[in-house]
Amino acid sequence: MPELLVEYLSEEIPAGMQLKAKKDLRDIFDKSLKDTRFEGYSFKSFSGPRRITIVVSNLPSNQESFVEEKKGPSISAPAKAIEGFLRSNGIDNINKLEIRELKKGKFYFLVRQIEGMSTSKVLESIIEESLKNFPWPKSMKWASGNSRWVRPLRNILAIYNGKVIPVSFAGVNSSNKTYGHRFLSPDKIVVKNFSDYRSKLLASKVIVDDELRHKEICIQIHELSKSKGLELIEDKELVNE
Repeated sequence: MPELLVEYLSEEIPAGMQLKAKKDLRDIFDKSLKDTRFEGYSFKSFSGPRRITIVVSNLPSNQESFVEEKKGPSISAPAKAIEGFLRSNGIDNINKLEIRELKKGKFYFLVRQIEGMSTSKVLESIIEESLKNFPWPKSMKWASGNSRWVRPLRNILAIYNGKVIPVSFAGVNSSNKTYGHRFLSPDKIVVKNFSDYRSKLLASKVIVDDELRHKEICIQIHELSKSKGLELIEDKELVNE
């Protein structure tokens, strides 16, 4: 099934904010997808010195349709109350409402079929909201705009089923491109999907998965200590940083 890949690339993210950002990104997308009636998907998020990334798998091509039910005023309510209910729900004729008998009397009910939107359109809205309302502990404005991010945002990668989801934030338009290591391999990279993204970034000196990066750091610290005949004093907080 189709896959969503999103990456927000910025100037250096403070070390103490990276893991929280990873969790926040996952929570935002999980809540938004559930709120828009998506089920059965799986996802994983990642964080690093300049990027936060999420990949969501097993997404359907369309949002499910559903039946909306709203209880309205009593049939004996003032005309203005009934007219207000019609107006607020975009109904032009009272005959489009059902009348149901409850314990407290007869009430109007609005019952209508809501057609699901395309998944790409729903995701566009979710991505835009995640950018506007991301809960950074501290954020900043830069240049002449009012948009805020932890540090100046430089790139938005957003692709669903291999196609770009068009969003814009802080003067940056989304694309199917990202960038490798800032100093060792800074060239632009065109991405097709998460597998392609991960392998191309690895070739460009970036380990996307922060857990794998953590393991690699620990391995190299121990190997270096052993090669120098030194005993390592473990410092988990320093390793995490």
